[in-house]
Amino acid sequence: MSDASKTFGNPDTRIADYVSTLLQLNDDPIEQIRSTAEQANLPPIHVSAFDGRHIAFLAALIKAEKIVEIGTLGGYSGTQLARQLPPNGKLYTFELNQINAKIALENFKTLGVSEKVEIFVGPATENLSKIEKFAPFDLVFIDADKRNYPNYANWAKKHLKVGGLIVADNTFAFGHIFENFDTAPDDSIDSDNPEHNQRLELQVKSLREFNQMIAEDPNFLTTLLPTGEGLTLGLKIK
Repeated sequence: MSDASKTFGNPDTRIADYVSTLLQLNDDPIEQIRSTAEQANLPPIHVSAFDGRHIAFLAALIKAEKIVEIGTLGGYSGTQLARQLPPNGKLYTFELNQINAKIALENFKTLGVSEKVEIFVGPATENLSKIEKFAPFDLVFIDADKRNYPNYANWAKKHLKVGGLIVADNTFAFGHIFENFDTAPDDSIDSDNPEHNQRLELQVKSLREFNQMIAEDPNFLTTLLPTGEGLTLGLKIK
C-alpha cells in the first residue's frame, strides 16, 4: 500500500462515485430540496450529499433529541438532522434571510419534518438567547456567516451537554485555511480584487480562530474530517 493511499483525503473521484452509489445518496427524496432551492435562486451552498449523511449519522449516533442549526438556507441540512430526531425531538434552526426561511419551511413540510422544527429569522447572534431556556443541547451545527464562527463556538460551549457535539462546515476556509495573507497570496486568490481578498482574509482568520478554540479547549475532543469543505467536530467530554 502506497503512502498516497493514506493521505488526509482521497481525491480520486471514482471513490466518491463508489460511495455515493453504495449509499444511494442521489436517490434520497431529500435531494429535491436542491432543485427547489435552484428554482428559487438560492445560492448553491447547501452541504453536499456526503456531508448531509455525515451530520445525519452523527445526530443518530449520539441519539440527539435537541439540535441547534445556525444557517438554515433551504432546509437541506436541517432536514437531514430533523429526520434523526425522535418524535418528541426538536430542531431549532436560525436563518438570516426571510425568503430562505420561507423556502426552508416549505421543504420541511414536504419532507415531513416540519413538526419537529422551529425557525428563527434574523441574526443568529441576536436570536440564540431565545432558546437558552431549553439547554443543554445535544448537537450544534454551524454553517452560517464565517465571521461569527468564534461567537457561535462560545455560545455552543456554554449550552451543549457533556457528550454533545459541535459540528461546523467550511472550516478549511474554501481551501485557504493555511494561507498567510501577510505574504504573497497563492494563485487562487484574486489579486485584482482587493475588496474580495479582504473579505476572504477576515473569513479565514475567523475560521482559523474557531478551529483553534475548539482544538485547544480541554473540555472538547476535536477532529477535522477531510471533506471537500472541511468539517470540524468537537465532542464535549467534560
